[in-house]
Amino acid sequence: MGPNNLVAKETERRELIEASCRQAIARMAECRIAAESLIASHAREYEGTLIPALNALEANVVEGNAASAIEALAAINASIGDVFPLRDFRDFDRFMQDPGKTLVL
Repeated sequence: MGPNNLVAKETERRELIEASCRQAIARMAECRIAAESLIASHAREYEGTLIPALNALEANVVEGNAASAIEALAAINASIGDVFPLRDFRDFDRFMQDPGKTLVL
């Protein structure tokens, strides 16, 4: 193989790599747009439910209103698609005193 053939082969290889990179960059841009759209839609979804519930939880904890704080926890769980298993403060208290139980939000 002469020098001209090596240069031609390397030029062809470089062009293939560049074309592959252009395709990858375009695909990454498409995926980013899709991800940003998904994030934005979830943000709008949670903005109306999760943020108010978090605010209510914080306010009720600061005010010492246990019953309303439990209701706010239930609203938080409902907004993320779970059901809070505790109906009132007594249920919550029993749950907290049971060493075999854990709460996952």
